[in-house]
Amino acid sequence: VRLMALWRRQGSLEPKPNQGGRPMRKLSDDDVTKLAGWVEVEPDITILELTERFNLQAKVAVSPATIGRALDRAGLSRKKRP
Repeated sequence: VRLMALWRRQGSLEPKPNQGGRPMRKLSDDDVTKLAGWVEVEPDITILELTERFNLQAKVAVSPATIGRALDRAGLSRKKRP
């Protein structure tokens, strides 16, 4: 019954194109390399400080969570508070 109703509405039983998926990452590999360089130069920098510095220099504004995920991908961990 559902297939017949679909056939009448659309004229075919072809599947709809994929509309979803994961959004693209905001930070490129170059951005992550830049963050890793900052951490290497200043090992006690916090995620909030990294976020502020990145947002001042980058074309894209990101959240501390985005910075944290990028550092995780790079194999680095950061403290959350000073």
